[in-house]
Amino acid sequence: MDQAIKALIAAMMLLVTAPVIGGSETDNTPAKLGQPSFDESRGVILEGDAAREVAGMCGAKDDSKGWRISPSDIKSLEKELAPLLADDLKRVRANASPHQYYRQYASGTFANRNAIFVNGFHESHLSTFNDTSWQSRPVAVSDGGNYYWCAIYVKGMKRHFVTYKNDVHGAGNMHVSFHGQA
Repeated sequence: MDQAIKALIAAMMLLVTAPVIGGSETDNTPAKLGQPSFDESRGVILEGDAAREVAGMCGAKDDSKGWRISPSDIKSLEKELAPLLADDLKRVRANASPHQYYRQYASGTFANRNAIFVNGFHESHLSTFNDTSWQSRPVAVSDGGNYYWCAIYVKGMKRHFVTYKNDVHGAGNMHVSFHGQA
């Protein structure tokens, strides 16, 4: 009987300390903590002409200079943008979540600072094409309502995202710019 109790106590101690021992075993990602998040497999950093086109679609000037976006830039951006997008979607009474959106990232400048331009589109857009062209070609939709949006993340600003005026449903200021009415 003593052996069974000792084994049970040892097992309980192992379960209690397991996340601490491994360090990286603890998953504190926004999704695991119940916060809005993006699907990492649905984001891509565009380069060259495709990047310039996305940056232009999302508000960069024609002479905007690109720069190298790092994975840590994307991680920081997504951690901040997902909850903002979730709030914006609620404000316009959309029945979607950040996890359902694909994102194309392009670098450029905005107000003389390095910026990342985000072109977002809903998963329903790709269900009709069933290809991976979104990973190399810009997805442009001019009248897709809240299924298509742009956001501008400006490095070096206290509040990283540019705010847009939006009068849809009296929603007030938004962190993404939706592409017209659905």
